Amino acid sequence: MTQTLYLRLTELAADAPVEGLLVAADGIVVAEATTGALTEFAARCPGARVIALVPGSEALATTARLPKISAAKVRTSLPYALEEFLASDLDAQHFAIGRAAARAATSSGEAGLNVPVIVMLRTRLDSWVDLLRAQGLEPAAMHLEDSCVAAKPGDVVGWMRADELLLRSPSGDAVVGRSDDLAAALQLLPTDPPAATLGLQIHATADERARHGALIEHAATGFSRVSWLALPSSPLPWLVSQLAIAAPIDLLQGEFAPRKSVAIGVTRWRLAAALVAVMFLLHVGERMFVWQRDNTAAALLERTLFDAVKSVRPEVQSPNDAQALLGKRDSSGRALTTALADLAAAGAAADSLVLVAVEAGNVRIEFRSSLATDNIEKSLIAENWQVRKDAMIDGRVVLTLNRARSERAP
Repeated sequence: MTQTLYLRLTELAADAPVEGLLVAADGIVVAEATTGALTEFAARCPGARVIALVPGSEALATTARLPKISAAKVRTSLPYALEEFLASDLDAQHFAIGRAAARAATSSGEAGLNVPVIVMLRTRLDSWVDLLRAQGLEPAAMHLEDSCVAAKPGDVVGWMRADELLLRSPSGDAVVGRSDDLAAALQLLPTDPPAATLGLQIHATADERARHGALIEHAATGFSRVSWLALPSSPLPWLVSQLAIAAPIDLLQGEFAPRKSVAIGVTRWRLAAALVAVMFLLHVGERMFVWQRDNTAAALLERTLFDAVKSVRPEVQSPNDAQALLGKRDSSGRALTTALADLAAAGAAADSLVLVAVEAGNVRIEFRSSLATDNIEKSLIAENWQVRKDAMIDGRVVLTLNRARSERAP
């Protein structure tokens, strides 16, 4: 089964150090997190599914408030809803969209949608993707590492990294500030319920806690409790463990959607393959008619086949049962199958038939009228059928077919 290689990218450079973690399909860690160059991971993990994490500073993560519109209109409406918050042209931006949530109507506004979205420069995302592909690593997904920190009910979650502190509220809102400026960052973070009823849970390495722990403790007096969770030198295993809960937005959407492995390198052969397919169809085209004629039991006579078989075998309850029965090599099944094929070859249409049945070894065919039955009769005789034609009072025509004599002939 396919393994997954998680890569934490920090710099947009081919020789920059990268953190990598290899995980089996069942979630078992195959190789502990290590730091190396992209070329090393490409050589060490060939064929692995690649999921990349890029710095949170690369993009704007926000929530767009839209009116209640269809899913098809969300993508076209998003850029204009966020236009006032963006410094560059809308055409230069890539919008990765998360799952929209319905917003209930309030006294000051109508009901609508809250749509999580990540906005990133198209050229910047293209550079990250090219960085991986240049080393033979095709990304299956790409996330902002900040988005991988899951919200926790009852706690504000903090992730300390170097001199930065990422805070995420129970509702999912996030803010990033300096580790020594927790008080200022908390003023920007919406918390509902209020901080006094929440805990503050900080994930940090031992060194980071030693440097900033005292200031954090002092600034966090407004929380009901403060807890510390030790991180190893690489936060990648912790971020990977959060993915299923956090459900971060995949940046690789639209024009950046992952390439399918079967499509890579095949585009140049697409025209040649199409021409070969056309030649093949021309070659077998005339044979298809013969094949269809010999299998008309379910095709041209599908409307009468089931009734015909059921009249002989009442236990047949479905067309599939009828097909299975006709496949058996008893005399009645063989006669009926052959008759149906020859009827189709003679040009008999399903809607011209009333009944096809086997009676006392003969195949009985009832037509709605005598139109075209002369040609059909001649065609059946040419196929070595003995044909008796009878006219009914209501205008129907009955052809009774028997082939016993010709089947016994040497």
